[in-house]
Amino acid sequence: MKKFVYPAVVYYDEDNKIYLMYIEELGVSGVGPTMEECNISLHDSLVNYIITSLEFGIDIPEPQNYNEVEKKNPNKKVMLVPFNVDETKLRNFT
Repeated sequence: MKKFVYPAVVYYDEDNKIYLMYIEELGVSGVGPTMEECNISLHDSLVNYIITSLEFGIDIPEPQNYNEVEKKNPNKKVMLVPFNVDETKLRNFT
């Protein structure tokens, strides 16, 4: 079992009443009208990114340091987003 935990910055668009969460080092995001739906959307994006990368042998960037992400985004909420994957259950394309 391999565990991934990435810090995600949370944005809120007042005009459109929608949340966006973004993991900078992976370039993945999630959106939703509530924090819960946004988190689910981000988790789906993270799962797809990591599984696809593992299956095709693509390097996965290391997570940024949580405290550094907070410092770079002083007026934003930062959340840790975890994902565990059993690599033995992945298809091997290489």
